[in-house]
Amino acid sequence: MCFDTPDPPLTGPRPNYPRNPGGGGGSRTEDAPQGVPPEAGCSAQGSITASIGLFGDVKAKLNGAFSLQASLNLLKFNIPIVGPEAGPRPAGMALFPITQSVGIVSAAWDRFFPFSETAKWVAFVLMLLGHVNAYVVGGAWEWAFLAGRVCFPLFAVSLAVGLARAPGSDACERCVWRLLAFGAVAQVPCVLLRDAFCLNVFFTYAFGVSVFVGLDRSTSCTHALLSLLVGVLGGAAVEFAWPGVAVVASLLWCARYRTWLSAVVSVLSLASLGWINGVPHAMLVMGVVPLLVWCRVQVPRVRRWFWWAYPAHLSAFAVMRWA
Repeated sequence: MCFDTPDPPLTGPRPNYPRNPGGGGGSRTEDAPQGVPPEAGCSAQGSITASIGLFGDVKAKLNGAFSLQASLNLLKFNIPIVGPEAGPRPAGMALFPITQSVGIVSAAWDRFFPFSETAKWVAFVLMLLGHVNAYVVGGAWEWAFLAGRVCFPLFAVSLAVGLARAPGSDACERCVWRLLAFGAVAQVPCVLLRDAFCLNVFFTYAFGVSVFVGLDRSTSCTHALLSLLVGVLGGAAVEFAWPGVAVVASLLWCARYRTWLSAVVSVLSLASLGWINGVPHAMLVMGVVPLLVWCRVQVPRVRRWFWWAYPAHLSAFAVMRWA
């Protein structure tokens, strides 16, 4: 039966069925053509109407999915977290579930947050080993070079989780200006230590955060393309080049919005660092981070120590080389 009502009796007067509240099929079973069972007529008309309604629903979803606003929602990083209290989905979200926030990604970031300061210290020690190997012993320690490949993405993870949790909307902007200022100070010993000119890693972090902020707040395709252009131009002059900028931006995206798409892009960006490093050891950060969480060693936070430690230790190496 097309209505949710009991079957009519075989004998006696036929019941007067109510009108269909959904509008599908006939208003009564008596409306079915003569010679055709009431069930067949109502079912056929109801199926046609349901098919038309389904087609209209799919058409509306497709129109919404490929609209300009939906394209911007997918292109920019400001994709809302979808949950029971998040309200209606924006256009296109139903067709692209890969953009929805997922619990496993959120749980991973939440578990790591208490140990982000520990990760920063571990990364700093690995960076010192790498720089001692490069500027003091002339690259004789191969193991130190390989260990040093992990420090950049580990710092990026700590930076991402810190900015994602920072209160206020201007935390990223303040971080960019601070990175540029201390990067300018550290650039002097970098020039003395390195044969080729290259902006130091502070500028890599600054361009990565800038790309994320630009894409996150873009209101048009033009703004989004300009943000990407900043990353392309900046990546041509900084340490770790375009993969480094992509790592910082994608990790910040993943830490802020916790989506499958951002997690996949982050992994691909980490893998692309092997093109710059010559070895794929940057991917080891995916094992170091869970190890830090498992060890549960928390280090008290020392505010702004790394901002000064980075140019200071490079200056010390420059003095040792040119003394």
